[in-house]
Amino acid sequence: MLPNVQSPVLVIHGTGDPFLLTVGHNSTWDFVDGPLTIRTIPGAGHFVQSERPAEVTKILKQWLDPPRR
Repeated sequence: MLPNVQSPVLVIHGTGDPFLLTVGHNSTWDFVDGPLTIRTIPGAGHFVQSERPAEVTKILKQWLDPPRR
């Protein structure tokens, strides 16, 4: 068995993906010990980065550069 992921993980999922259904992410948190963020983009398909590049870019920027406290 492989060890759990220790680093932060970002999952971006298009809810219209016909190949990886949303329920496919169930239990993802069981394999990640680091912070896990799952973001969905309603209606986007399997190639979410090509279909909705502006939304994906915004999510990535927010995740990589969180607000300072």
